[in-house]
This record gives sequence, C-alpha cells and structure tokens, in this order.
Amino acid sequence: GHRVTLYEARDQTGGQFLLAAVPPHKEVLKELVLYLRGQLDRLGVKTVLNRPFDPGILDQERPDAVIVATGARPAVPEMEGIGGAKVFNVWEALSDPGPLGERVLVLGGGGVGAEVADFLSEKGKKVTLVEMREGIALDLVAHLQHYLNLRLKNKGVEILTSTKALRFEGNALRVEDARGERNLTGVDAFVISLGSAPNGELAEGVKKRVSQAWVVGDAAQPREVMEALLEAEEAAVKI
Repeated sequence: GHRVTLYEARDQTGGQFLLAAVPPHKEVLKELVLYLRGQLDRLGVKTVLNRPFDPGILDQERPDAVIVATGARPAVPEMEGIGGAKVFNVWEALSDPGPLGERVLVLGGGGVGAEVADFLSEKGKKVTLVEMREGIALDLVAHLQHYLNLRLKNKGVEILTSTKALRFEGNALRVEDARGERNLTGVDAFVISLGSAPNGELAEGVKKRVSQAWVVGDAAQPREVMEALLEAEEAAVKI
C-alpha cells in the first residue's frame, strides 16, 4: 500500500544486471530485469529515469523512508604507470569493446574477469588473462569454473595464473611469476577486473534527514546478487 517512487541515474532500470547478462551464456539474467520492470508497471511504481539522486529530491518528495541501492563501481588499483596505460574497466569493456583494439589483457581472473575474457574472445579479440592466484574463476561454483575454463582454452585465450602484476609500462605490463619478472608486451588495451567499491556516499546524508533509511546490496558492500535481493526485500518488509 505504499506510494513508491524509483529514481535512476541512467536511461533505463536494471543497473549491473544488464552488464552481467552480456557475457556468453548469461543472457538469461536479463529476464529477471524484464520481470521486475513488468512488476513496476503492474504495481504503479513511478519511475524517474536520467535523474541522479541529490538532496533536492528529498525536499521535493519528503519521503517517510528511503532505500539506497546505488550499487558499486569498478575498483581502480593504485599501480605504478596506470595513468600512462590504455586502461578500461569491465563495465566499459562489456558496454563497448570496439575501442579496446585487437590485443587485450584482462587483469584479474576471478569470475568476472574470466567472463569478460570469454566475451572479448567471442568478439574476435586476442585475449590474455592474468591472475595472481593458482586458478581462474575460483569464486564460481565448480561446474561453472570447469566450463568457463574449457571455453577460454578452446577460444585460444592465454591464461597466466600465479602471476602477479607489478606495474604498467606503456603498452606492456610488468609481471612476476615462478620464472621471475618479465614484460607482457604488444597490448592494445588493458581491462581491469579487480573487484568493486560501494557507491555508498549518499547514504550518510540520507540517514541524517530521513529516520527510516536503509542501504542495501552493493551500495553497502559488494557481494552476490542473491544477498542484494534479500537485503532489499528485508528493508521493504520493515517499512
């Protein structure tokens, strides 16, 4: 029975789910976005697009409760030489791979980095995937790890594990592995996949002005999608 208004900074709802649905065999995730959009329409939720949140919205709406679900942003490492390298984050790579060129090095071989490598190789890129741990996609369940590894190997993706990135040197990355230090050269672009940082800056200001305020999902702490959905539901039930 609540009157709900949803503010979204971009031109469509869905957030990171839309990007998560881009890699091969992940298209099914978009169905959840379409379902939730349908629910918004069915329940008469007012949706305001292309409107980043600002304090003026609180003055305009005078809400009884606010749920902050602003998500996360790609983390940027403090590495020597990164300012002089052609670096993209995973969102940029998934949204528009064209500017990356032909030879791409993905730094960070967790589940996200491995899926980005899968996507880029599907687009015809020559991909090198660098991971400091002993394997790739170790944060995924075993069967997803297995098939993702198979796809990458079948597509000719060069996988370098137990390899630590030291610094950027123009279009090269200085790394260290069991053989010592060396340069990975001839790279047109680097894609950084080293986790996320929460977009929680708005939360404190909102909490000072609205007695019922919750921060949910990646805006509180980047985690798995089911945790974000559960937190959002719990916040809604408490209102």
